[in-house]
Amino acid sequence: MFDGVSHSRLDGSRLLLSGDHARWKNLELDGAIQYLRGTSNDLVVRTTTEFDNVWQAGGERISAELYVRHTNYIERPTLRPVSLTEKSATRFGISAEITFAGQHVYGFEGERFLGRAQSAFLYVVSAERTRAAVEFHGGDEARGGSPFLNISIQLSYDVFQSTFKPLWLGAQRAAIDVTVGVCGFRQTGSSLDQDDTGDFVMASGAWSAELKSLSLAISSPPS
Repeated sequence: MFDGVSHSRLDGSRLLLSGDHARWKNLELDGAIQYLRGTSNDLVVRTTTEFDNVWQAGGERISAELYVRHTNYIERPTLRPVSLTEKSATRFGISAEITFAGQHVYGFEGERFLGRAQSAFLYVVSAERTRAAVEFHGGDEARGGSPFLNISIQLSYDVFQSTFKPLWLGAQRAAIDVTVGVCGFRQTGSSLDQDDTGDFVMASGAWSAELKSLSLAISSPPS
């Protein structure tokens, strides 16, 4: 829908788009919450455990760096420091490329129109609080990179575990369906209904998003 746009300009709560040639008809977009609905491809499930350690020598806490600098521990093995794990924290993460059913997301940065995101990625991790963000990257023009979109979701530990429990029970094939709302701009006069999945434009960078739904679909492998 926005192919051919080269310039953008904010005018209050509206975004004005224009092209380089005279035949291009300028567009005026209204600010609105747009809901992105995507389905994941090729899930990668990851469990990461981080450890807090303490160094001890002779039963007392020490600084390993100080010990190595001032003690010939190689010649006196009984005085070598030992690293002990005091506590650990496990986080769960899922990443995947996602697709939107006929919906396209475009980005702008100041007066520069960045074009359409050519790909989108989903990241879901366990955390203390549940929140979401959508980030539009303009790509790297010097390296020929295309714009892309990141949807990052943090789920509280209990929500994460209850949502994705089937994955840890040996599910062979699964897909994630996600719906998030993000601030952006769409064509004047378009529907404000949450079911509207038309094209829209958002500012580059990371923006807080409204997490509406997240579901896990399990399918049986072909027999």
